[in-house]
Amino acid sequence: MWQLRVDRASNQKGATACVVITTPDGTLLAQVIMLGFPASNNEAKYEALLAGLCLARELAIKKLAIYSNSQLITNEALENGHAEALASLGSALDTQFRRFIPVEHLDRPSIEEIESIDTMLIDEDLSWQDLIVDYLMNGNLPTDKFETRKVQQKAARYYMHGNKLIRR
Repeated sequence: MWQLRVDRASNQKGATACVVITTPDGTLLAQVIMLGFPASNNEAKYEALLAGLCLARELAIKKLAIYSNSQLITNEALENGHAEALASLGSALDTQFRRFIPVEHLDRPSIEEIESIDTMLIDEDLSWQDLIVDYLMNGNLPTDKFETRKVQQKAARYYMHGNKLIRR
């Protein structure tokens, strides 16, 4: 089975995310992502996860096990040795060694934060059931005489069973 391992490293040089895909025959495919923006550890791991999923899609992988030592990402605490080592290595590597491990530079987050959206309250019109339920449970009737009579006539055909309106 194909496996994806993700991790991150942060130091004074910045944040680094790492992706390691293990093929069913045990071959390791690794990629280091140098983040050119301030990122928390979790944000760096999300970037690694997104990059790994993109790589898996490009490789047409149909079944993939994802491992990370972050419960926020995979909801499992698993050993992640290759990805941890590469993430640390990626931030410390001399440029001449980077040719063996693909290093991608990401200038901004893959997913931008959206501005908060003003929410709108939607008033729902009362259904025909609401007036009957209110009358049967609380004895409340509309102020209009015609509406009062209509609710009383309809209510005679129903009863309440707990919070449910039941037709007789």
